[in-house]
Amino acid sequence: MTKTWLITGTSSGFGKQLAQIVAKADDTNLVATARKMNDLDYLNEFDDKKILKQILDVTGSKKIEEVVKNTKKKFGGIDVLVNNAGLGYFSTIEESDMKQVQYMFDVNVFGLANMTNAVLPTMRAQRSG
Repeated sequence: MTKTWLITGTSSGFGKQLAQIVAKADDTNLVATARKMNDLDYLNEFDDKKILKQILDVTGSKKIEEVVKNTKKKFGGIDVLVNNAGLGYFSTIEESDMKQVQYMFDVNVFGLANMTNAVLPTMRAQRSG
């Protein structure tokens, strides 16, 4: 049975490597997300019938809902969610730019929570995921 993977943050690093592995597998669909569409051009070499490339900044709940809706429309459901989108911020606390610290939490904590909250109803309805 074909499984649909939704992976956030697939423009580089671990997310990109995982997306390439999933794209090569015979029994998977891939939803790959990044903040810029051209960051997903590396997926053009794979079967586009089983890949959905989506622009996503996990700090935007409307965009998260849109990605989930588009995924369900194309593939019928979501079997695996990989909350990979994230960033680091390195500074001493007294030298930190609090806007940057807040943005890091918006991506790494609240983005992950919002993605999970958006996908779980689908998985619960499927009784799997």
